[in-house]
Amino acid sequence: MRARLLTLVLVHLIVSACGTGVFVHTLEIAVSDPTGRLGPPPVEIGIFDHTMGRSEEWARRTAGTAAPGAPYRGEHRAVETKTVLDSSPSRRVAVGVWLPAYHSAGFFQLVIEPGTNAVQRVTLPFVPWADSYPEGRTVIPLAATVRSEAVDGAWALRMTIEVPPKPD
Repeated sequence: MRARLLTLVLVHLIVSACGTGVFVHTLEIAVSDPTGRLGPPPVEIGIFDHTMGRSEEWARRTAGTAAPGAPYRGEHRAVETKTVLDSSPSRRVAVGVWLPAYHSAGFFQLVIEPGTNAVQRVTLPFVPWADSYPEGRTVIPLAATVRSEAVDGAWALRMTIEVPPKPD
């Protein structure tokens, strides 16, 4: 009986043991700008880990471009706590999206809980670079459609950002 109890305790400890998993999520971002608000394509865009740095210099490290038929492609590395037998992808993806042609005083935040073969509509709120962003100024958040697929234990996200027309 004692051996059986010890075995059960050991199995429980092993199964519930925690560690960290590194996930390399891929993002493909197209920009839909039907009114030409951002100017002629290609437009500069980037994704970055906004928890590691919140500056234009940090965002610029991953900069690329997006144009019709040529979406931006990037990767985001995330670390998450996992149990030994849990091989599922991370529960959420959170990245900063830099689109300076739309607004250069900050970035937009994508936080999503992807699902296998899911399509979601999301809003990307604006986050200013500095805490001293002028009061009373608002930036229209960006809307996007995100398609997610689990690939090799991480997420592959295909996103289309919809740029609103310029206000009158």
